[in-house]
Amino acid sequence: MRSSCELEASDQDSQYAPTPGYFVTHLSRDAGLVLSPSDLADLSQRNMESPRLLQLSEWNEEIQNDELPGSCIRYMIEWKVILNRKVISRDTEEDVALTPSAYWPVILWPKLEKLLVGKTSRAGRVRSDDTLIVVSVNDRFQRDLTKRFDNLDIDWTAMEKQLLRWGELYCRGKKLRLSITFKYVEANHLTGKADSKDSDDHTPLWTVWNGHEAVVKLLHETGIF
Repeated sequence: MRSSCELEASDQDSQYAPTPGYFVTHLSRDAGLVLSPSDLADLSQRNMESPRLLQLSEWNEEIQNDELPGSCIRYMIEWKVILNRKVISRDTEEDVALTPSAYWPVILWPKLEKLLVGKTSRAGRVRSDDTLIVVSVNDRFQRDLTKRFDNLDIDWTAMEKQLLRWGELYCRGKKLRLSITFKYVEANHLTGKADSKDSDDHTPLWTVWNGHEAVVKLLHETGIF
C-alpha cells in the first residue's frame, strides 16, 4: 500500500483537497478494486496524516524502510569535516527518516568520533571550533535555512521545524537535504577521551547531549548507551 505522500503526489488534484471518505471510495471505484472496511479505514487514515519525522521511541536498528509509517519524511544528510581550514572527509547519509535531534547522537556522532580518531592521529589533539548546518530543498521558490553553532552545541529545533514545513513539498517529490560542516582546529591540550574536559570544564559527550535530556533518557532506556 502506498504512503500518504505517494497518494498526494500522484492521485490528488493539486488545487483541491479531497473530501474525507470521498477519495478512497473514488479511487477504489475507478480502479475496479474491492477493498474491505479495514482497508478503507487504513487508506483514509494514511491519506489524512500530515508528513512527520520519525521519533527515537519508534526506531530500532533493524527497522526497514518499508516498515516505516507512510507519513514519515525522508531526507539526506551530506556532511564534511574541516581541520585547520582543510577538508579531511566527506560522507552522505541517504534516506534518513529519524528526526535529526535523535539521528545526531545515535548515528552521526559515533561516526564523526570514529573518523576523527583515524584522521587526526598524526595531527595531534583537535577541538571543535564551530558547526554550520544548511537545510535546503530542490525548489527554486524556497530559501535555504542556515544556522551556525559553537563547537558541537547544536540545537536542532529550527532544522526540524523547517523539514516539517517542507513536508508537503517532500510529498510532491522534492528532495530535502541537511548539509553539515564540522570545523575543527588543533588543540594539543585536548585529550580526545569521552571523559576528558575542555577549557570550560565540559566533556565532549556533555557537548553532544546538552539540551537533549529526553534523547539521553530514551537512549539509556533502550540500551543504546
